[in-house]
Amino acid sequence: MIHFTKHALEKFTILWRHGVVIPKSAVIRAVTAPEIIDYSRMPLKIAQRSFDKTRVLRVVYKEGMS
Repeated sequence: MIHFTKHALEKFTILWRHGVVIPKSAVIRAVTAPEIIDYSRMPLKIAQRSFDKTRVLRVVYKEGMS
């Protein structure tokens, strides 16, 4: 199960105000089917997936949280 933190939900609003709309489904897809995973900040992982032709979506997450 994927839990969106308060920070993540606030980030959706901030990005929307700047004209960038990222659906939750895009975040879920980045985590469940990433193109790249960055392990450099363990125990945090950073999943990366193409967002459009010029941008990527990077999602910081931690597994095993309840």
